[in-house]
Amino acid sequence: MGSQSLRGFLSQQSAATFRHYKGSNYREGKTLWIAVDNADVLPHFRGGKIQELSGFRRSEAFIYTRPEGSSELWANPAFAGHRDASFAFAEQVGGVRLTNADMRHVDSDHAFTRAAAGTQERVFFADVGFVRMNLIDKSVNRAWGAGFERRHSHRNFTNELWCEAHFLDLIKALGGRPGSWRDPSMIAFEGVKFLLEQGYIEMKEAGLVFSIGRAEVLDHIQASDEAYAVQSGQVNLEPGKPLTGQHVGAC
Repeated sequence: MGSQSLRGFLSQQSAATFRHYKGSNYREGKTLWIAVDNADVLPHFRGGKIQELSGFRRSEAFIYTRPEGSSELWANPAFAGHRDASFAFAEQVGGVRLTNADMRHVDSDHAFTRAAAGTQERVFFADVGFVRMNLIDKSVNRAWGAGFERRHSHRNFTNELWCEAHFLDLIKALGGRPGSWRDPSMIAFEGVKFLLEQGYIEMKEAGLVFSIGRAEVLDHIQASDEAYAVQSGQVNLEPGKPLTGQHVGAC
């Protein structure tokens, strides 16, 4: 089996990831979540079941299997053994017999960055209990690198109990490489080009996906900037308090 088998497993995982992002029409029925308050949120709101990952405690990592049968690995963002958990997941769910070469060429990636998990504004949002994990090519993960972590570390949940994936999350999970960090139009253009090249979408869908991708990236950048302003004390959103915080100024 080896590398070819791993590639096949990762291809199946990527196809499921895209289906869950797309939903019924890219706007409705989207169920690609990347962080939750606790494990029970997943089966309670989306159906399916939680399964044990062999060799790991549920507080560390677990498998979530959706009603249609696809499976995902979720891990505590503070769990240091997430890489071993990702390999165990590929073996348990995909039947992959991993080689040393396989393990050298892939990274275990947190779909919701650990930096973001550590800076949640818990006055308004739930704790980050578990984060969805993706095995991605090491060179791709390095290409996103610390720049992505820094620019996306101030992020809040889209719901009190979970965080939905946006266009940037999708492209990284599928193995796309980053381009511009702050230009929503360029990010969407490059993302659509990647999706077309990889066969995820057809040309007739490109305009719609570009429009949705651009809007999601713009919303994310604005939300991240707002979260940073709140978390750094530049802005105070608590009711009855002055809007401007104590630490306004250059940083």
